[in-house]
Amino acid sequence: MLEAFLIGLAAQPVTPAVLALFVDRVWPRASARPPASVQRLATGLVGRLNRADRPAATRQMRGFLLWSVVALFALGAGFGLARALPALLPPEFVSLAELLLLAAGMGFNGARAAAGRAVDGVAGLAPSRAGEVARVACDRLATRLADGPVALILGWLALGLPGLFLLKAGQWLVAAVEADRDGAFGRAVRACHAVVTLPASFIAGVLIGFGRLPPRGLNPAAAALSAALGRRGFALPAQRVAAALVLVDRAHALWLLALVVAGVTAAALG
Repeated sequence: MLEAFLIGLAAQPVTPAVLALFVDRVWPRASARPPASVQRLATGLVGRLNRADRPAATRQMRGFLLWSVVALFALGAGFGLARALPALLPPEFVSLAELLLLAAGMGFNGARAAAGRAVDGVAGLAPSRAGEVARVACDRLATRLADGPVALILGWLALGLPGLFLLKAGQWLVAAVEADRDGAFGRAVRACHAVVTLPASFIAGVLIGFGRLPPRGLNPAAAALSAALGRRGFALPAQRVAAALVLVDRAHALWLLALVVAGVTAAALG
């Protein structure tokens, strides 16, 4: 009976996702940034398409088109690799390869490391500057939870490797337009990615708020974290970032628990 249950549990789709969460959580990363080669390629492409002498409407349209082309390419690459892996690897190693790809894409531990550095970094800044740096650090931490552990797992469960590649390509593209995040081109790319990741960001916002519905918007996770910090009344920027780390860590643990419960329930019912 126990053996059958364990076999059924291992066969559940969420089991590799749970293992990937553990792998990512202990991965000793210092940064959640894309690989340098990908960053250079994406930044160069964005620079050629997003020329300052172009009208804002043209740059906006190019941002939408770039995201669409990259999304289609990522989906195609994911489908191609999903077809190729069974031919290249023994059956028992296919799931392991997907697990490692999923864990490698999350980068949550790198985001935590960056937030930890921000706790110390804001201490020597002027109050106005420290508050802005703390706000950005908190927003990025919440967004990384939504984009990484939540969105990538949902995308992988829904579409497999194509879903994983689609979301990861969107993350890298958003990182490439960071310098133009408030320009017409950058807003177009970020809006496309935000729409795709909106369900994951909403779930992350609920987890961060410990069951509270997050405020409306394209980034519910960041809004939920800001609201939670506001309810706790943290005034100093360093305190806000440190508290954000605690809240996001709790949300990560709740997400892990939810996946474990889903896997165990499915195995028991099966």
